[in-house]
Amino acid sequence: MNRELFQNTNFLAALFDSIPAMLFVVDDDVRIKHLNAAAKKFNGYDSLHQLLDSGGQALNCINVADDTNGCGKHDHCRKCLIRRSVGAASRGRSVFRDTTRMELVDKSGHRNVHFLVTASPFTHENQPLILLILEDITDLKQSVERLKLLNELLEYQVATDHLTGICNRLRFNEHLSRNIDDARRYGHPLALMMFDIDHFKQVNDLYGHAVGDCVLREVTGLVTALIRKNDVFARWGGEEFMILSSHTDREHMRVIAEKLRQAIDSHGFSGPQHITSSFGVTQLDGWIRSRGLPAGWMMRCIRQKAAEGTGSLRCDRRRRVL
Repeated sequence: MNRELFQNTNFLAALFDSIPAMLFVVDDDVRIKHLNAAAKKFNGYDSLHQLLDSGGQALNCINVADDTNGCGKHDHCRKCLIRRSVGAASRGRSVFRDTTRMELVDKSGHRNVHFLVTASPFTHENQPLILLILEDITDLKQSVERLKLLNELLEYQVATDHLTGICNRLRFNEHLSRNIDDARRYGHPLALMMFDIDHFKQVNDLYGHAVGDCVLREVTGLVTALIRKNDVFARWGGEEFMILSSHTDREHMRVIAEKLRQAIDSHGFSGPQHITSSFGVTQLDGWIRSRGLPAGWMMRCIRQKAAEGTGSLRCDRRRRVL
């Protein structure tokens, strides 16, 4: 009974038409021998006879707005994945699968569609044929793109200080760890600068936190414009900032710090016109690098040295570089 059922032509046709993906039985030249209901509906044809009368090509007008004879009539049609899939499956007599985006023309006009294209070769009555399966994955592709954008946004938000737009402490520590590993491996210098805004609490108390936020953003803009693009600039917390500079020694970092200090000192800020800052500079020392200490310990050590520089200035005259 079951064997008779599968040998029944009407049953097989109904099964073929019930599949939601577009199915085409084509020859090596992509001429259609049969297609299912989904393929007919997509192409706007009511019957196989009507499609064959129009030229018998799979998917009318692929990538060609003014082509009424179907795929294969233009040079760039040779780049069409459908023709390449059919050709690859025909030559290798094996299943070929890939994804593609196409500009299609149908009754609704032009539209971009993403397809999963599968070409599976078979033989019927000694004639080599290809079962061409086109699955519309446009919605899935768009969902994946939206998810990718959301992940990128989430990664940015996790790693970025929301007020200033520069790295936050978490992302800075990741950069510091990688740069320490590189400095140990290749022996190049690595310098760290820490600075803070002098008497910043007074700015918030006298002018309000909105003005204080503006000062932090202005400082960030000044510093960003004066350091290298590959330097890592981060807000450490509050009014404290860190700058990590690879291939830079302590003395050169001190020159950069003094340049930044003077730029901040001479800038006219919103609210309090005059703002000063204090800087601490250190370098990954050779003895630390050579002892093979864990990167985490070295991160704490180098950060502490930079902090000690700024910390000593809080008890001194400030407006200096140590």
